[in-house]
Amino acid sequence: MGTVKLPFLPAKTNLGKTLSTMKAHGRSAVITAENGDYWVVHAGAIVSGKARGAKSLSDLRRERSFRLPVMREIATRRPLEVRVPGRLRTGIEPADLEKWLDGKGHSYALPSPIRRGLSNIRALTVLTANMNLAQNLGAGPSGCYCTNPNIEFPHSYNPPPVPSDGICHCGYKIDCVF
Repeated sequence: MGTVKLPFLPAKTNLGKTLSTMKAHGRSAVITAENGDYWVVHAGAIVSGKARGAKSLSDLRRERSFRLPVMREIATRRPLEVRVPGRLRTGIEPADLEKWLDGKGHSYALPSPIRRGLSNIRALTVLTANMNLAQNLGAGPSGCYCTNPNIEFPHSYNPPPVPSDGICHCGYKIDCVF
């Protein structure tokens, strides 16, 4: 299990501003909320969405995002403490959280419900199923992404330089956003 603090942006946020926020915060995803649900949206999904004509976070296809369950949705018999950067919260055994997330098909969870208005929130701490996910989210966005709409999660294109024709090995355009 790992933790990472991700920027929180309203669903109406423009995708260009979203990418700029990710870069400024050194994160490769943001959290947004819509209709009472919280979502982790990765940089690759944003670049792919822009290539399809999406303008804001709410325009992105939800299958390219991850719903964030809240810890209160996670049942456990023996609550223990999970260290969240900056404070200690009542939570569950990390191994239990990993099992629950895996069993439900989730990779992430919020440690607690949001009790204040969303307009005041700038970032939220997210629990991840493993340390690799936390490190990947905390590594910042890549400069270039493949725009292939047929893959579940658009991948970054890291081996520089980008081919002169701008086409990924899978046959789709590569968009460089930074």
